[in-house]
Amino acid sequence: MFNKDDILFVGFRVEDHPTPNTAGSTKAACVLCGAEIWVSPASQPVMEKATKVVCMRCAPVATTEDKVQAPTPEQLVEVATSLLPDAVKTMREVAKKHPWEALRAPLRPPPARYYRGLGQGLQVGFTFDVLPGFCTEHLSVAWKEREPDLELMKVIVQGFFGEEKELLAEIHKWPMMTVYHFHKIVRSAS
Repeated sequence: MFNKDDILFVGFRVEDHPTPNTAGSTKAACVLCGAEIWVSPASQPVMEKATKVVCMRCAPVATTEDKVQAPTPEQLVEVATSLLPDAVKTMREVAKKHPWEALRAPLRPPPARYYRGLGQGLQVGFTFDVLPGFCTEHLSVAWKEREPDLELMKVIVQGFFGEEKELLAEIHKWPMMTVYHFHKIVRSAS
């Protein structure tokens, strides 16, 4: 079935995800079960270097001896421009449907939250605070054990906030990580 020299490309089955996450995705077949899987445009070159293409169900469980390739820069941009905007849209809808009423409890309720590791030492998180009188959106972009890629961060920030010309960022630097926090008040309570 698999040998130690195999390079596997693992994809989501079309039957489990009928709509691709990324526009322009194509399909490939799992070599074990024949199920169709999605291949995004940025993943196509990665798939072409693989020795076997498998679906998530047929993929072997990774061991500590296996090497998992980090996403390419092109795949990171693809995630930032296709997956994150959908998550942001969903969270904005949640924030609008469930605004926190007057603060009656000693502790305010938690905001809507979303965090995602994108690979290559990059994590993106966002929260929405809906309080009486205003709603704020917070975006955090964390770079672990690597220098921040400012061009990629610009793509992520534009995907989150839209075509904002100037956003102030708080920058927190630690020995192993640099985190950029962006904030914006998005609406007044009606």
